[in-house]
Amino acid sequence: MLASFDLHVDPLYSPFAPPSANCHLHPPSFVTSAPNSTVAFAPTSSESAAVKSSPYGILDSGCDSPLRLVQETLDHLGDLRKSAAPDSDSAFRFVLWTGDSSRHDRDSRIRKQASEVYNQNAIAVSMFLNAFNTNDIPVIPTIGNWDVFPVSSLAAAPNDPQLVSLWSVWEPLFIGGMDIIEFEETKSTFLHGGYFSRTVLDGLISVISINTLLFFNENPLASACAAFNLLPHSERPFDPANPPDAHQIWLENQLLLARQADRRVILQGHVSPQGSDGVPVYTDACYQWVIYFLGEYSDVIISSYFGHINKDLIQLVWQPYPLSADKEKNPAENPANPYRLTTVLPNHGGITQDRHVLSSLFTGASVIPTSSPAFRIGTLSITRADGGDSAVVRLARHQTHAADLNAANGRGGGLMYRPCGCDTRTDFGLRLLGPSDLQEWSARVESGKGGAAAKAAKKYARCIAATALTSGDAASELRSGGGGKGWGAWMLAEVGVGVSLVVVAVVAMLIKGVGRGRQWRQCTQPLHESTRLLA
Repeated sequence: MLASFDLHVDPLYSPFAPPSANCHLHPPSFVTSAPNSTVAFAPTSSESAAVKSSPYGILDSGCDSPLRLVQETLDHLGDLRKSAAPDSDSAFRFVLWTGDSSRHDRDSRIRKQASEVYNQNAIAVSMFLNAFNTNDIPVIPTIGNWDVFPVSSLAAAPNDPQLVSLWSVWEPLFIGGMDIIEFEETKSTFLHGGYFSRTVLDGLISVISINTLLFFNENPLASACAAFNLLPHSERPFDPANPPDAHQIWLENQLLLARQADRRVILQGHVSPQGSDGVPVYTDACYQWVIYFLGEYSDVIISSYFGHINKDLIQLVWQPYPLSADKEKNPAENPANPYRLTTVLPNHGGITQDRHVLSSLFTGASVIPTSSPAFRIGTLSITRADGGDSAVVRLARHQTHAADLNAANGRGGGLMYRPCGCDTRTDFGLRLLGPSDLQEWSARVESGKGGAAAKAAKKYARCIAATALTSGDAASELRSGGGGKGWGAWMLAEVGVGVSLVVVAVVAMLIKGVGRGRQWRQCTQPLHESTRLLA
């Protein structure tokens, strides 16, 4: 599967405009400043030198993604898929598209209009359709907070005009590879609340695309979920007329149906339940319900994938063991909810042996030009019983390839990708990426003990540290064996770096731009404080 995160397509991007102008030229017809004011495009000599050869984006500039960056990356991945052997890691079978495909609204002289949300999504849809045959490789979208207008604002009542407009743009993605019954059911469900489910791999897996804006605490139009209470399923306190409650009802029913059909689930959304600092970003009751469902139905959920944070992080759903010994450790957690969520962070939040990990959530790096573009190939292990229809599906591996955008900008064309030493199996020693594997590995990373596993954890930590350094420092760091700057601080930064998932092979795309004045970074880059503005 190919997972793409936060494209933020900007048709107004100009390689000849400086970051101080949001990489936009400002002809008078586009300027929306005060009447009779004068807006001049007059880059300094240093800005001119920096932007003239930046067709793929400018690092740490606050500018969004040039069309060329997104187009050539998708073209590369399409070519990669077409040339892949049927059983190779590159033979990804479906695409997760986790939202946020329109530009930000940072340019005070060219204010964003509602129509841009749909026009820029349409551009992205066209690129996906050109890259992939959606009859064979489904592209599965989800709603990002920049896919509505104003940002993050969506009531999602049935037939909400924004849902109608998004469906009209995304509909071509659903026409291929679906029978009429599934198509009509998907359309009806999406128009009801912005969420839907789609089967892939001949019905082996259901991808459930949830509408996280209904739970997001920055959505001014969202109402609260019903208070969390562990009543039996038939007695849940949800109000079907309340959109967030209706979503929770639908989500649990989908998980129940998957369990009854012996079908596995991949959950995708835009905003993960916690931010990069481990603080919940869903409203209180909605947060508790989502975490409960992730834990209660972990027997059918393979893993969950989100964008928004613009960073590769892993979040682990776990249950205290024994419960009585854990209560005082987590006084802020709702004691009625038997499940917890932890974002694995540097030197903090490791999963110790008294916590039973049940499921994993991955967030992903983005197209926003903050570091080099990259994509991750992930592999699912699928084992079928002899003569049976059921199968055991496990997330097995992530591999990352990155491109040198400095070189591409200098050449004026041609993205080239190469492995960057972040293979979860060969570099970090993780045989699989299942809950027990991540629990054991995380605990060893936290303690610094465990022989070969600890060495693999250090190598992984050096890989994460290297992503925050220039290429020269990164190369030195990787050669040094861990004695260089920063690896300890990133030891727990991104357990399971990755975002994507496959089925036979999953390719996660983590596209980012890079500009002049910075060396190429090895893989993906940890989130800077300034990057919070990009979410």
